[in-house]
Amino acid sequence: MSDAIFTRPDVWTGGSYELAVEVGPRDDEAVRRALQAIWTAPSLDGCFPLADREPHEQARVAIPECTLDAPLHGVARIGSRPPIACRTLVIRYDDGLDWLHLCLPIGALECVLPVGMFPFDDGGDLAWRPELDEWLCELARRVFQAVPFRLGFVGWEGGEFDDVEAFDASGVPSERWVGYLVASQGRLQWHPPTEGAPLAFGAD
Repeated sequence: MSDAIFTRPDVWTGGSYELAVEVGPRDDEAVRRALQAIWTAPSLDGCFPLADREPHEQARVAIPECTLDAPLHGVARIGSRPPIACRTLVIRYDDGLDWLHLCLPIGALECVLPVGMFPFDDGGDLAWRPELDEWLCELARRVFQAVPFRLGFVGWEGGEFDDVEAFDASGVPSERWVGYLVASQGRLQWHPPTEGAPLAFGAD
């Protein structure tokens, strides 16, 4: 990898477009299986411990020995586009649930997709989202085969806080800023977002 991927200016900035998966109750082995499913996908290359050194300048991390409280970094290839930086995060909440996030920084995505000012609504065309959503859904299906989960989200910053509460109260909402992945009869059902960019300029 001769061209800069991790160290290009601003590559890790701008927040993230994400796949967020509720792996389930606290379970190190389940999280490692989910990470293994993500990082062995053909469209990803990883994983590496450092974001400020290029992949070829550092040793790979072995999932069985990785530290779950540290991010893992790698290279994503969305279709035939050039490779971009990505990372996974494991978030362990006080309610005892583990979440796995695959994060595509906006600073990296803008190199290969016309994301405009997303997540701000600048009136731009969001036709780039369905392909990216399907790419992330395919990764979610890989995770689901390794570790069946009940719920996942695709979109801006994962959205698991208010969205989980809304889902637990009344199921998939009719108006949603993120896409929902819901387990049903041993398969994942995809409910794409119905709304556009989630943030408005000048909003508090």
